[in-house]
Amino acid sequence: MMFRYILIVIGVILFAMLIYGLTLGETCTEIGSCRACWSTVPVTITSELCPDPAKPCTAEPYLQQHNALVDMILCACEQAVAGDYSDTELNSNIESAVKEMTGYTVTASQVCDQPGMILTKRSYS
Repeated sequence: MMFRYILIVIGVILFAMLIYGLTLGETCTEIGSCRACWSTVPVTITSELCPDPAKPCTAEPYLQQHNALVDMILCACEQAVAGDYSDTELNSNIESAVKEMTGYTVTASQVCDQPGMILTKRSYS
């Protein structure tokens, strides 16, 4: 009887650790060799995207994700441009990422040739 309770307690602890790891971890995605990662919880950082770049600020997960995706897409664009847009899978992944992030349907060359028209980083609070 006591052994059963010990197993239940161990199971609950392992489940709690799993949930903790999933919610406080880091999420990543990639296009080609370009990778974007962000924290799933608010973090304190020092960045040029803070209101005062010399002082730390809080970066919310949705802003971290947005800015990380912008960096990843720009990195993938460098690869696409260097290959003269010949990698159709890379181009398609860029287009899919932009559509998912912004809702815009654009070609890889449209976003990569003028990234500032679509890809803009957001400031942290």
